[in-house]
Amino acid sequence: MAARAATARGSPRRARRAAGLRLSDTKVGLLFMLPFILTAGAFMIWPVVEAIRMAFLAYNPLRPDDVRFAGLRNFEAIFADPLFWESFSQALIWTGWSIVLQTGFGVGLALLLHTQLPAIAVFRGLLLFPYIVPTVVIALNWRWIFNREIGIINHVLLQAGVIEENIAWLSTPAMAMASAILLNVWTYTPFVIICVLARLQTIPTELDDAAKVDGARALRRFLDITLPLLKRCSSSSSCSERSGPSTRSRRSTC
Repeated sequence: MAARAATARGSPRRARRAAGLRLSDTKVGLLFMLPFILTAGAFMIWPVVEAIRMAFLAYNPLRPDDVRFAGLRNFEAIFADPLFWESFSQALIWTGWSIVLQTGFGVGLALLLHTQLPAIAVFRGLLLFPYIVPTVVIALNWRWIFNREIGIINHVLLQAGVIEENIAWLSTPAMAMASAILLNVWTYTPFVIICVLARLQTIPTELDDAAKVDGARALRRFLDITLPLLKRCSSSSSCSERSGPSTRSRRSTC
């Protein structure tokens, strides 16, 4: 009897001890996020903070010990340099056309993949291919495709009679910009498709069915029903595009 009473008294103690060691869902979630937080802080947040700090310093890599506070002189030199504004305008052109083309192709292909077609799941899986291939592999492949002498694009255009001589896609300034935009659109359009397709699958079909009963055509249903519900995805993909190609770990907010 005494041993049973001691066991009964010890059970609540063990239960309280186990409850104290049990983590809440919030703590478990933070624990799983800890590796990503540390990695992001080391490779994303810290370089940005360090770049902002060094923007106000006069620093020479050949003389790392000679560091002086420069204030706003670095910014004055940049804003007075015509090369900076030329580069800035080129960046705006690249970003603007990339966003427009990625959004257009992404929405169009997502609408096509949202329909019930045979083997549609296979096409959805193939969409991820350009997005998951390493950037180095993509750059080497497209460098060969754009090659002036042996590139497949020049070969196809010559055979079709579209051009009379090979085009230097990567050497001519105008063609180089167009080639860079095309490469970026091909690489990151799948991200837009995934976002839009995920959002399309959450739109109630009753809205589209009711519009069909009212006699609304496909274009009117897209403008009045689908497009307003896709604005959140469009803004998400645009923000991801402005963040740059290096952010391969993008997340959809749809």
